[in-house]
Order: sequence, then C-alpha cells, then structure tokens
Amino acid sequence: MFSRLFWLFEKGKAHKYLQEAYSQLNELASLLDENIHFLYKIQKELVSRNLGRTKYTMASTGALGVEKALFIEEELLKKLKKLSETTEIRFEESLKKSSKIRPVSKLEKEEILRTITFLEELKQNVPSLEKINNISDKEKLQKVENILRNITLLSRKYHDTEKGFTVIKRLGEEEISELLRTLYLAPEHHSQESSLLFYSVTHSQLRALEEESRKINECNDPDFYIKWRRWWRDMQVFEKDKTTPLKDPHINVTIKLFGGPKKDIHLLLAA
Repeated sequence: MFSRLFWLFEKGKAHKYLQEAYSQLNELASLLDENIHFLYKIQKELVSRNLGRTKYTMASTGALGVEKALFIEEELLKKLKKLSETTEIRFEESLKKSSKIRPVSKLEKEEILRTITFLEELKQNVPSLEKINNISDKEKLQKVENILRNITLLSRKYHDTEKGFTVIKRLGEEEISELLRTLYLAPEHHSQESSLLFYSVTHSQLRALEEESRKINECNDPDFYIKWRRWWRDMQVFEKDKTTPLKDPHINVTIKLFGGPKKDIHLLLAA
C-alpha cells in the first residue's frame, strides 16, 4: 500500500505548494490508523471471548471474520502509520525557503490527490466509535466485520489501481507454464471434503508461481487470473487455517485459466 507515493517522496524533495496536501494526508492517515486499529481490536477481543465460551465454529464465534481481516493488521495499519510519519516529515521539509524554488512534481501532486480520495473513502466507512460502543456485543461484532470487510475491498481496489493495470492482452494456452496448467486442471480432492482442492509445491515452485501470477495479472485478461488470498504480500507464506479440514499449513489461491471456471486451491508444501 502507498508504495508509489513513498517512492515519489524518496525520489524528490518536498514542495511548499503541497503543504496543505501533506497536512491533509497526515491528518487522515493518523485518524484512520487510530480508528481502524480500535475496530480491529474490538473484533479480536469479541472473537477471543466467543472462542473461550464455546467450541470453535465459524458461525458463532466470528473467527472467520478475523481471518478475512488479516490484511488490516498485516498491511494497512502499518502503512497508515508510516504514511502519517512520512507526511509529517514532508510537511516540515516544505516549510524551508528552498522548497518553493524548485518546480512542483506533477506526479507527486496527482498521487497525493489519488491517495487522499482513497483515504476519504475509508473515512466514510468508519462510523462514530460512540455508535459502536452503544450496541450489543453481537451487533457490534457483525457491524465491525462489515466495516473491516468494506475497508479491505476498497484497499484492494486502490492497490490494483496503484499497480497500474492498464495493459490488456489476450493470453494463449502456450503462455501458461506446465506447473500452473497442472495445478489448475488436475488438483487433488480432499478425502473428507471433495470440494476442497489442494496441490503440493516446493518453495522454488511457489516463487515461480508468484512471478508467473504477476505477469498474468498484468495482462488484465478476464479469462486468466491468479488471486492470492494474502494479495498484499510480495511473497506468500504457508499458514495453518482452522476454518478448513487441512491440518498442514497451506496457501489459499483462486485461479482462472483458459476461460474456465475459477477454482479455489490450497497449496501445500511438498515433502
């Protein structure tokens, strides 16, 4: 998140003309960091309380909601804090006399405005915290889950735009590696749950799939895409997931190739 903006900050010096924008970014990032952190904390506390009272079930505890909101903790909150710190420094630099001599960066200005628009969208999805506190725990958990889900969806949209998916290319079967082709066409079915698909890969094969997924997704071909559940990570990690019957750590990925149906596949680490 915000990688393009951070890169522009590192590339060029602050400008007096952008003082107000730096200040607005700082205010939004600080406020959202505090409020979203509060919401995520509420969700985890309520789920932890539910798990302590009853045997684990997705429907009654809300644990699946925490799993789906992991992006909030792993990526968004960390980057909001960094954005708040960086824009504070940027604002201070813009106060120097020399900051108005050099020309303002058009790219930086455009990226700042785009990021402000995104943060304003997030802000609109975060209600007054007083309203959250004045409802029952059951309602509170459901409301917080919905808020964090919307924040994640908006972030995914911003992230995809940030990567600049502008190229549209029709892919052919010959451009898909044998590994990815086999993974999609012939995954294994779990013995206890036939609809659960899995496939074993080595670490080197996983790195190759990550690289291939980037190239495929950049083509923006609707008949070919690879979506990692942990989409914000550059490198995927094998993890345990209590919401599935799989006992071993795995990685969740959704794949669509050759215009066929999308398939949710669990990648296991090959022995």
